[in-house]
Amino acid sequence: MANTKDSFDKKDNNFKNPKKRKVSFTLVIGFIVLILIAISFVLAPALGALTQQKMAKNGQIVFGKYKDKNIEYSLNSYFYDQVQRLGQNLSKSENPQQQLYQVWQQAFNNTVVYTALKDEIDETNFKVTGSMINKTIINSGVYSKDGKFSKEIYESASDEFKTRLNKSTKKELYLTTTLSDYTNAFSGKKEVEFVDKLANNKKEFEYVEFTKDMYPKAKILEYAKAKQFNFSEREFNFFITPEEDQAKEAEKRILAGENFEDVAKSIKEDIVTNLGYLSQYQIAEITSEEDANKIFGVKTNELAPIVKLSNNTFALIQPLSDTRLLDLNKDENYNKVSAYFFKNESDLVIKYLKGEADKLMKEYKTLELIAKNANLEVKKSNKAALNVSGSALYQGLDGDLAKAISKAKVELFKTEDNTLSKPIQINSTTIVIAKPTNVESDNSLESVYPYYSKSIIQNDLIQTVLNSDKFENNFINVFFSKIMRNNS
Repeated sequence: MANTKDSFDKKDNNFKNPKKRKVSFTLVIGFIVLILIAISFVLAPALGALTQQKMAKNGQIVFGKYKDKNIEYSLNSYFYDQVQRLGQNLSKSENPQQQLYQVWQQAFNNTVVYTALKDEIDETNFKVTGSMINKTIINSGVYSKDGKFSKEIYESASDEFKTRLNKSTKKELYLTTTLSDYTNAFSGKKEVEFVDKLANNKKEFEYVEFTKDMYPKAKILEYAKAKQFNFSEREFNFFITPEEDQAKEAEKRILAGENFEDVAKSIKEDIVTNLGYLSQYQIAEITSEEDANKIFGVKTNELAPIVKLSNNTFALIQPLSDTRLLDLNKDENYNKVSAYFFKNESDLVIKYLKGEADKLMKEYKTLELIAKNANLEVKKSNKAALNVSGSALYQGLDGDLAKAISKAKVELFKTEDNTLSKPIQINSTTIVIAKPTNVESDNSLESVYPYYSKSIIQNDLIQTVLNSDKFENNFINVFFSKIMRNNS
């Protein structure tokens, strides 16, 4: 068999990580998510429902697929065994619903990995022999007394217990044997030396930060005046539903003369419909710029056409007031505008901060003088190695510098000792000037890395399986619709 997870990548593109979509979180979207979570957990069962034996006997529950194989929960399946085993380790908790979810989620993940590795090992014609199963069971101590195999205990066990134990042991041997094969890859001397060198190439930094708070308020007010329409606001009624048919039904009834709130509550009980005043840019964030403009063009108390929101739900929106401009003399409104500005115009912020940093570096040659004349604090980092990947092997930067983007961390560590770095952008709205100093190494990875690397490989392998393109994951939908609902 292969000694690394490369064989998965070469043989099957399904193991490549899928692209992650960005999600826009807003007041409206957050409100709907909270409602759905609250409803789900009100219906959650007690932990006694863990066994699900009656449901398992009645058939299979399919939670997803790996390649062409169903990830199914049925009596005495690997998934079933995992739920039972993990459920035995539960303790009394103030939140049993959360524990229930965690048990099923972990059992599901274990089953997916087992299915993937079983598929891999089947291609090698590897077989789990009877002698392997017997040796594993004996070594487990299940039939032992005082540390030795007991014929009496073995013979007293029922045939059903022995059969079930043999089957579960065989399944576990498929998984553990394959994982062992992947994680026992030999770490060469040069590899260990290289890793140790990275871990011990440490620096600590003195630095000053130029943050977004230094951006002039007058410039933000000028920006707000130039984009008055985006910051104009109206009061709205909202009716939001995942079902387009429900939205159309509500639209029909409201256009026929029924009250907006009455219609919304008759279709979805306890849904708050009035979310107060919202700005044009806030509506654009959950719809689109075009839809937001149309909604702001609708007359007061009339109904805007149904719009699809960014979380794939549907909304009916009714303006309850005329459009008004923000009073920027109020702190709450200025804070709203500045938050929008820093989020959407970070290039302007960075350009300004970099200009200020360049100007101070030309005039003053030490970090202390720069800090004094800009009214900034000289901060100090921890002793850290360059750890762009966030590996647990290395002590990376903490505090403010821990938030630095990868490119910025590389630039910081490339700066010569006891010299000032050029102004470095560490995130979307912060610039730093830093002075690094080399520090003596205080630990060695040479003795522990060969062992620690095994867990790294195993974790990478598991994550590769769970991020596979051919892994069809329906766990959340099936869990709430089948498991929670059947025990509510």
